[in-house]
Amino acid sequence: MLSRHTEDLNFTMEHPTHTNLYTKYSSCTTNSSKNSVIRSLTRRAYNLCSPQHLDSELQTVRHICLLNGFPPQRITSIMEETKTTPPPDLTPHTIYEISCLDCTSTYNGQTYRPLIHRMKEHERCHRLNNAYDKTLDKVKSATAHHSLTTGHRIAWNDINILKSLPSRAYLDLTEQAAIHIRNPSMNRTDSAPKCSSLWNPILPKIAATLKPTPSGIDEEKYFFRVLSYLGGQNFGQNFVKCNPLGGFAASLTLSNWSNRRAA
Repeated sequence: MLSRHTEDLNFTMEHPTHTNLYTKYSSCTTNSSKNSVIRSLTRRAYNLCSPQHLDSELQTVRHICLLNGFPPQRITSIMEETKTTPPPDLTPHTIYEISCLDCTSTYNGQTYRPLIHRMKEHERCHRLNNAYDKTLDKVKSATAHHSLTTGHRIAWNDINILKSLPSRAYLDLTEQAAIHIRNPSMNRTDSAPKCSSLWNPILPKIAATLKPTPSGIDEEKYFFRVLSYLGGQNFGQNFVKCNPLGGFAASLTLSNWSNRRAA
């Protein structure tokens, strides 16, 4: 199911008309076939659900497996084994890098949310010419401000992840190391995290662990993945072909489609 409460789309695996019937544990089939029911439902939840809905979806998977007669211990064991790393673009607690296509300028930032959500905010500030908040006298997006003031193009589909961190507590210190050691020209030092100077001796060591890796952010591929699941591969391909909006604007079309389908 697709829902939209703000400008972001949320994906869950709810199907109101689904019977929740799968291969019964008591059925005369191999153990590998029975185990694949739990694995496939778990992988589907990890791959397609929005992060904020993942825990509830995993509980739903557990409930469905119990309805089909699977022992609780087996369900827990297989779900633990099937845990997968989320796609890079959905990874929270990251330090990221945005580059300019027309010069060597870069921007290093942090986000505790899935990376793609923060990229949507940067792109929206650029698209709506809203990079500067006059009321607060503050730049809302340094990358959008750079593009709007210089006329340069930002590499929205070439975002790099410098480091994924285990929790939000490490973000400020790691971002400070990235800004002070790597010296990205789009960043403003006055808005950089203010950590104690006691950390200064280890900032170079932290910065040395920052390795740019592709985030894989590509909105068309992301929506194609979800649409292919909802309506089949051909439907996903036709949707992308017939909607040349590209980038983040495709989310509005997808939301309208989901509302019509629900009606």
